[in-house]
Amino acid sequence: TSLLIIIKMKVKTQWAVKKKLDRFCKHVLDYESLGDVDLVILTDRGSEFLNPEFIETNHDTDKKLFSLFYCDPMCSHQKGKVENAHTLIRRFIPKGTSIKNTTQEDCIKMMNNINSFKRERLNWSTPYESFRLLYNTFLLYKYRLRNISARKVSLDKSIFK
Repeated sequence: TSLLIIIKMKVKTQWAVKKKLDRFCKHVLDYESLGDVDLVILTDRGSEFLNPEFIETNHDTDKKLFSLFYCDPMCSHQKGKVENAHTLIRRFIPKGTSIKNTTQEDCIKMMNNINSFKRERLNWSTPYESFRLLYNTFLLYKYRLRNISARKVSLDKSIFK
């Protein structure tokens, strides 16, 4: 569906990533039903992802929640959709700009605009609409995702004014 979820993290550690991903999985699906769905996370080799078994596993049940895969170094083409999302985020926060003062509210504004942008590969639907058709809408509510009409979508810093 290409639905983008941005969660501002205070620290960049394995524990912080694990906590956010566990919470996300709990909201997306019941832990018991995860056996029926293959969740995949494709990432770079940042220090916060160096122990994939730790991040992938629910340590209360020892059940693997998802699979974590790395791209090869200098091969951003291996995660094309992620790179496309980064390009859209860079319209709001240019490369080299500190995100220190970016709030979760700013992230929500970016998410809602990006997820309301129609995509050819989605048959000119939006990621928001595609997700809503296929999955649990509780996630949309929980992460404060909402559809913005096409004529009001903005993919630049003007949303922060």
